[in-house]
Amino acid sequence: MSINITPQAFASLQGLRDKKKFVAERFYPGAPTEEIRLRCEASVNGFLDEVLAVLGRGAKKEDLFECTRRLHASFDEEDTEEREKVDDYVGEMMRTIGMDDWTDFV
Repeated sequence: MSINITPQAFASLQGLRDKKKFVAERFYPGAPTEEIRLRCEASVNGFLDEVLAVLGRGAKKEDLFECTRRLHASFDEEDTEEREKVDDYVGEMMRTIGMDDWTDFV
């Protein structure tokens, strides 16, 4: 079954896409360098672009899980903090579209 996304959820995802990422926040010190921050941000933004595109074509849950697996794989060489922070962005994306049960599938 395809995931139906509301215009509000689409706008929220676009807002997440436009947000500056991997900056210092509570419980996260920020990326160690601006170069790393920009690289990690570009990876997450590419993921969100892909998610928005597949949602526009009527994505299924498994499509999103596969996008998420690829994103996680792209962080294999990053520091632990960035690998953990990427899950915050994925979680925000999943909650925005109403999927709370994604962690066991990726």
